Amino acid sequence: MAIDRGRLSIADHAVDFFPGYRPIANLDERKGAITVRDLLTMRTGLDWSEGVYPGSPPQQLNDCRCDWLRFILDWPMCDMAKIGQLVLDGGRWRGTQIVSESWIRESTQPRLPSVQSFGAYGAAYGYLWWALPRGIITASGAQGQWIFVIPSMSLVVVVTGESDANFLSGPDLLYNHVLPAVRLG
Repeated sequence: MAIDRGRLSIADHAVDFFPGYRPIANLDERKGAITVRDLLTMRTGLDWSEGVYPGSPPQQLNDCRCDWLRFILDWPMCDMAKIGQLVLDGGRWRGTQIVSESWIRESTQPRLPSVQSFGAYGAAYGYLWWALPRGIITASGAQGQWIFVIPSMSLVVVVTGESDANFLSGPDLLYNHVLPAVRLG
């Protein structure tokens, strides 16, 4: 009804609806960019797992006896892009060497050539990292989660919020949409 009446757009930034909750913890450009569309499609990028385990986000939420909206608004964003950036920067995070550059090089080198394909894209395997065509380093996870590191473009792309049923949408999105758009830009 709010959309039909022009009071809400799915492109609106979610945090703008909660001025009374400022300051919001962990507010950065990523959290500020979350849209109503992201909320509706469960693609916020919050570091949230629905898993059932001691200390899980749902358990913390249920046990907090607090303002649930504040709890969610203050929740931190995910570490996936940070991991990709760490690899892109040779093991450095904001200028500090976290993982040795030699280990980053070694772990991302193809060890098992052509052992897998992600749709039309052949992949070799290193140590927990896949090597894709065009020098792209990737990590793939459950539910269609992807980290793509593209050193030639100094670019990290993260895909979240998919499912195993649509697992290959990550590489397809990267090769068919993101890379052509970056080259044109």
